Amino acid sequence: MIATAMDKTRFDLTLMRLHPRTMPAALERVRRWLEGRPGQLIACLYSDIGTVNQLLLLRRFADAADLLAERDAALRERDPFGVSEFSLGLSMDLWAALPGIPAPGQPARGPLFELRTDRLKPGRLARALAAWGRAEPGLMPAAGFFTLAADAPQIVHLWPWSSDAGRIGPSDADSPTDIAGRLGGAENLAAQRTELFRAAAFSPLQ
Repeated sequence: MIATAMDKTRFDLTLMRLHPRTMPAALERVRRWLEGRPGQLIACLYSDIGTVNQLLLLRRFADAADLLAERDAALRERDPFGVSEFSLGLSMDLWAALPGIPAPGQPARGPLFELRTDRLKPGRLARALAAWGRAEPGLMPAAGFFTLAADAPQIVHLWPWSSDAGRIGPSDADSPTDIAGRLGGAENLAAQRTELFRAAAFSPLQ
């Protein structure tokens, strides 16, 4: 399934910051906490290079109302995500899929996943999305989103790699993974960030 501009599907990207040396226990607690919860789990990843001790959850919801209802319920719990004992903080952002990218959740050839964030200049989101729609097709990420409620405006995209050695960086010459180029070029960008994650054993995205 390919995302379109009219797609009401929304994605929750939750990023938890945890105490050092607690990740194995935290992953097991999150796995149990997710059982029977609303929404579809797309990926559970933990940071490997960059800011370590981060746990990332990506979940799909039918629309923004369903997503916000689940977020409200989770945050009212005494032990959100089952990891309050280990938690140093969390962020929960609402995203829409970039048009033209296959729905996340299909086999993605990890186990490394590179999370790239392109922060846009104010007022450039519509321009960047229009440029994206005009761009020539190329190598696609496993998932790509634009912000609807985060520290706006931002584009995030998740790239699968079999190893760090085989990774193609976004700044490599004529990089086929240069999504920023398809977003209208450097003049639309305020900042860029990249971090490497690994898939948890129970993550659908592998």
